Amino acid sequence: MGKGGGGEEEKGHGLLVARRGAGGNSIERAAMARTPMMPGGFGSQWTPLVRNVILTLFAIYVVELIAGVQRVMPLFGLMPVGGGLLPWQPLSFSFVGGDPRSMLWQFVGVFFFLQPVVDAMGQRRMWLCTLFTWGFALVVKIVAELVGFLAPALAIDFGWWVTALVTWFGLTHRGAEVRLMFVLPIKAEMLAWLGGLLALLYVLFSRDTASLHMLAAFVGAWVALHLDPGAWRRMKLRWKKRKIERELGKFEVIEGGRAERPRRSDPKDWVN
Repeated sequence: MGKGGGGEEEKGHGLLVARRGAGGNSIERAAMARTPMMPGGFGSQWTPLVRNVILTLFAIYVVELIAGVQRVMPLFGLMPVGGGLLPWQPLSFSFVGGDPRSMLWQFVGVFFFLQPVVDAMGQRRMWLCTLFTWGFALVVKIVAELVGFLAPALAIDFGWWVTALVTWFGLTHRGAEVRLMFVLPIKAEMLAWLGGLLALLYVLFSRDTASLHMLAAFVGAWVALHLDPGAWRRMKLRWKKRKIERELGKFEVIEGGRAERPRRSDPKDWVN
């Protein structure tokens, strides 16, 4: 729905309503691009990427329920350092589900926030930020357990990723309006900071490394979003520049043109 005067534009996308003025930035404009709405109002979120991610995670969760979650957790959940941590668990713990009610909210989070984040950041950057956030939160948890900062605890599921998605959504759609619990309208940016505050409160309440892992995911998501996407490329170019300069430093520049080559008695002394 367009509005005259001032170039303001308003669009509804199921859960969220984004508004911008004539000077809206490119991220906000990209975030508003959606596929046509399907009956029920969820077409803009149910894209092939979202569908594939949710169906894959759901299939894994069903297999775990059949096998017995209590048997799966010690093998594939992220156990504490010194408490049964296995080499593959940093990669597998995100696919270990908890109780169905908690998992339902995580699937809802992926459904509503994954595609808007991809629209705003690009799919490649979103996955790179996910990788950075995963590593950052993992290192914080392990270090906290090594120094005994908080009580060691098992970490499971992909709640850390949902926290990151909500953070990226809020900080790339600052002017968007989200209905919290489908009722209370708040700004998307406020939703991101509320997620961080909730993670901090969980740390203060639980005092364990599992809750710290969630807070670290929020911090890591914020850091990843503010990292310059071209920083890594520029760093590689600087490294190549220094390498070329070292190679060129082996040559001597002679002023005034060619220098007379010294005469050698044996032609074999010359090497091409």
